[in-house]
Amino acid sequence: MPTPAVPGAARRRLAVIALLTPVALAGACGGEGPSGPAPTPTPVPLTREQAVREAVRITAAAQLEVMRQARPGMTEGDVKAVIDQVFQREGADGLAFEHIVATGAHAVEAHYFGNDGVLTDGDLLVVDIGATRDGWASDLTRTIPVRGTFSSRQRELYGLALEAQGMAARRARTAVDSLHDMQDWVIELYQASPLRARAPDGSLQTLDTFNPYRLGHYMGRRVHGEDTGWDWRAPLAEDQALTIEPGMYLASEGIGLRVEDDYWVGPVGLECLSCPLVPRGAVDIETVMAAARAGGPEVTGPLARTPLPVSPEAAAQPHMQPLED
Repeated sequence: MPTPAVPGAARRRLAVIALLTPVALAGACGGEGPSGPAPTPTPVPLTREQAVREAVRITAAAQLEVMRQARPGMTEGDVKAVIDQVFQREGADGLAFEHIVATGAHAVEAHYFGNDGVLTDGDLLVVDIGATRDGWASDLTRTIPVRGTFSSRQRELYGLALEAQGMAARRARTAVDSLHDMQDWVIELYQASPLRARAPDGSLQTLDTFNPYRLGHYMGRRVHGEDTGWDWRAPLAEDQALTIEPGMYLASEGIGLRVEDDYWVGPVGLECLSCPLVPRGAVDIETVMAAARAGGPEVTGPLARTPLPVSPEAAAQPHMQPLED
């Protein structure tokens, strides 16, 4: 059979290929040239902002996976195994602090680090976790309903915490307001709310009584930002990273909850790094959980953990900081 004519465009491509050296061809195709493998490009180091954003992305991915996989009957340790798997898959280089996974009454204890609690229908699950990327910390908390839907009481309490977080983030102004100012705003909001809970003595109290921890903290290589030298009473400064984490801890009802997101301080105010990445609102959380349960079976049996190391820069102190005037 006669060789068919080569169209003009094809002739030009062949001419270009003929000019390429064997080394160039090997590099273009990912193979080896005459002198060995093509050199591996040197990774470009991340800036601090890029590393923080990556750490937040990884942590948000783990929170989303917990929403999808959490089922009644799992243990807190099983949930930690899910988190470990996502952190390793997504490229975390360590933990900013040990995972806090607390279900039911365990969530009333803000510094709970146990593993044995069983997720029970009707309880809440608090997941407070943080990956590191290039050594920079993240810190993100979600509270989800084990049954997949919040009770009316859980919904109103969680709604107030979410309202407080959003109000503080929107109101904060760079170079004007401080984390301490933001905390004062949240206390005022809690005091103005008609919601009440019973103190240990049986008296009804406003919900600020049940939020004995700081509203948030800065983040650096140490999760509470001790390495940064930033003062939580000083005005916010551009390029700082911080958290806002209102919550409430009602021992009389066996309810502990909080919502925590990570923010970057811009020229005028705060940008929420984590908010676009993982649901915060009660309905959005319920929607994710319902979709996952409609499409997959319950987890049975304990999940094996292969945790990453806790960053050597992690603070050797309780994770939640006590409230200060």
